[in-house]
Amino acid sequence: MGFKPSLTEAQWSKVSALLPEKRRGRQMIEAVLYRTHTGESLATVSEAFGIKKARLHQWEHAITHELPAIMAALRLERAGPLAWCRSGSRPTYHNNPDMMASIAALRMQGFRAALRSR
Repeated sequence: MGFKPSLTEAQWSKVSALLPEKRRGRQMIEAVLYRTHTGESLATVSEAFGIKKARLHQWEHAITHELPAIMAALRLERAGPLAWCRSGSRPTYHNNPDMMASIAALRMQGFRAALRSR
């Protein structure tokens, strides 16, 4: 799947100004924002954005301190505790690729809608 930016140029300008210069990879930042906003698993986000899980995890950790300011600048909310699945158990729909694709598409649509409404 090719990367299609969700942030507008104006939004990206706000975000990039808050980041250290070596952490201004747009695709990586959007993946971290998407994961933080939706609560999606690291594996799901890395697959959707075409990024290795370890690399995404490194970036997520590297911008931990900047992330609240970025989310505030974009007026995005962090996913609630029920959206984050940390127990290791996967819902049964993870066995159905069509269902997974539909859910991922809906979440991406919601993320893009949240960005557009700002």
